[in-house]
Amino acid sequence: MVADTLTRVQAALKLWLLGIRPEVYTEHPGEHPWAHPWGTAQGFVVRADDEAQARRLADSYAGGETDEWHTPAHPWLDPTYTTCVELTGDGPAEVILRDFLED
Repeated sequence: MVADTLTRVQAALKLWLLGIRPEVYTEHPGEHPWAHPWGTAQGFVVRADDEAQARRLADSYAGGETDEWHTPAHPWLDPTYTTCVELTGDGPAEVILRDFLED
């Protein structure tokens, strides 16, 4: 009974893709949490009930971009700086996330 309930609860959760808005780099050059990208999270795929929970989870697993001296201090909670899109099975076969950082 408990296992069945847990399976139903888990099945109700959604997948969310979180990333940095591309315009952050052009609209806020050098004045955003990823100006020095080393030690920062560039994106997340999160399982959560809704966007708010997905953003909170990403924020809790973030890196240096959430240091209090950054503006904003919690960019994964702020839709001005980050995107959060529900992933579905619809669409073509494709890579959803390639989190690659060139040096």
